[in-house]
Amino acid sequence: MSNAVLKQPQQAGASRSDKRIIKIGSMVRIARNGRSSKVPFIRLSGKWLEDAGLHEGDYLAVVVDLGGIRLIHQASEVQDIG
Repeated sequence: MSNAVLKQPQQAGASRSDKRIIKIGSMVRIARNGRSSKVPFIRLSGKWLEDAGLHEGDYLAVVVDLGGIRLIHQASEVQDIG
């Protein structure tokens, strides 16, 4: 997958959805056995997250399916997303 799309939750008063094109980076992970491997990495930051109703300390569910990745705002750490 060459890019990721954040699907913005529809909120009361929201009239449009927002799309961001985000470049996938990489980082090195070191396993407990000392072996390292390069893995994909996605960073999300910006005021647009706050504008979408996301705040420091909030939880997101990351749903991976054949169409891509969906981020779903959660009320708590553990919540059934169905």
